[in-house]
Amino acid sequence: GWKDNEVAPSPVATDEEWLRRVYLDLVGHVPPVEETDAFLKEPPKNDAERLAKRAAVVEKLLADPAFVRHWTTIWTNLSIGQQTPDRTSRLGMQRFYREAFAKNRPWNEVVYDLLTAEGHYEENGAVNFLLAQMTM
Repeated sequence: GWKDNEVAPSPVATDEEWLRRVYLDLVGHVPPVEETDAFLKEPPKNDAERLAKRAAVVEKLLADPAFVRHWTTIWTNLSIGQQTPDRTSRLGMQRFYREAFAKNRPWNEVVYDLLTAEGHYEENGAVNFLLAQMTM
């Protein structure tokens, strides 16, 4: 596909660039200086070691509570907007996503719950997605 679209891939990110990007993507902030220094202190000897080292960082960040907070905020804003529509509960929507991300629920189940939600918007947070779409 690269050649068909006359696009060249970007160069491979340095360890420093990669660490900053993965932190921003997964937990929403840059890595602490101490963690950056520790990560860069011993350069990997080969590609397999680099992949293992990076995988360990990803696993650590996925287990960090900041991952759930960050992705809850992103998906709440994508689902109902940054300004909460009338008759919609931002807290209810956040609770729904926080639980889904904390339990690592499969995305197809999350989407199914959003599209088939019933009940009161404060009792079933998924209802807020449908309510927000109706008021927009």
